[in-house]
Amino acid sequence: MQGNAIIFAVVFVVTIMLFGGLVFHSLQAMDPMEVPEAVSLGKKVWQEKACVECHTILGHGGYFGPDLTDVWKRKGADRLEDFFREPPLLPGAEKKRHLSLTGEEAQVIIPYLAFLASIKRTDQWPPKPLFSIPEGR
Repeated sequence: MQGNAIIFAVVFVVTIMLFGGLVFHSLQAMDPMEVPEAVSLGKKVWQEKACVECHTILGHGGYFGPDLTDVWKRKGADRLEDFFREPPLLPGAEKKRHLSLTGEEAQVIIPYLAFLASIKRTDQWPPKPLFSIPEGR
């Protein structure tokens, strides 16, 4: 009986040490970015305007609007600023427009979107569909 307890204790200690080593290795491999103040202000606008209710970033958020993970790469700062200041009609709406931002809010949220586009592996997001669904279905 005492031999089984010793074997269990040795296996337990070795398992904990291996797990700790893996965690340490994973943390060393991370490349955390310093978040600039402009990005934090942009995130604040994102949260205050509740953009996440309709839009998605890295798979998290609403599904009514498009994924905005790489929108800065696709549209650029000038087009985004124009969009936020003079928003178009929402798809399928006759009068309802996308929420507009003030000039200051638009200038602040753009660095946030640029930061999101700079995160490693965002070139793989959103994932490409495996197959396309025909229109009208």
